[in-house]
Amino acid sequence: MGNVGMPRLPSGKRYAQAAFAIAQERGLTDRLGEELGDIERALIGEDLMGVLSHAKVSPAQKEQVVRHALSGMSAIAQDLLLVLVKRRLLELAPQVRSEYQRLLDEHHGRARVQVVSAVELDAQEQGQVSAFVRGLVKKEVALDSRVDPAVLGGLFLRVGDRLVDASARGRLEELRKRLAGDSFRPQS
Repeated sequence: MGNVGMPRLPSGKRYAQAAFAIAQERGLTDRLGEELGDIERALIGEDLMGVLSHAKVSPAQKEQVVRHALSGMSAIAQDLLLVLVKRRLLELAPQVRSEYQRLLDEHHGRARVQVVSAVELDAQEQGQVSAFVRGLVKKEVALDSRVDPAVLGGLFLRVGDRLVDASARGRLEELRKRLAGDSFRPQS
């Protein structure tokens, strides 16, 4: 019952869907996807986030900052950021970007695959992972790769809500569970 009486933050999904619909009408779906990534990265910097969330900066000044900072971007991107600023929902920007990316992938019939490996994958290894996943999901595949030395060896794949653990750490953990579950009986 912990959150009783606490206001719920709106979902970034609604904003992403609206932006996607507008971008689709204007033929800018791919461009807006890239711009939302750029916006998310820009908001990580304390300068822009600080100005846009500061109470003493007027709404007109915030609009000027957005128009200047995003001057090379589409009006859709600028307007979306202004809506988030006006409604004090800047923290939703990453959620809007990831939901928009999901809609864009769905639109293109593409599966986004998160790959976590102990070392960076070279082009050939990325191609092998893509081919493997393409065979599973029967869709075009886009890889989001990151390195995590804790994986030890091998890799983790996440495709939607499915997880494939092909890591040495995962295999060791599975072995540990099996050994812990077996009752060791003396040989007779």
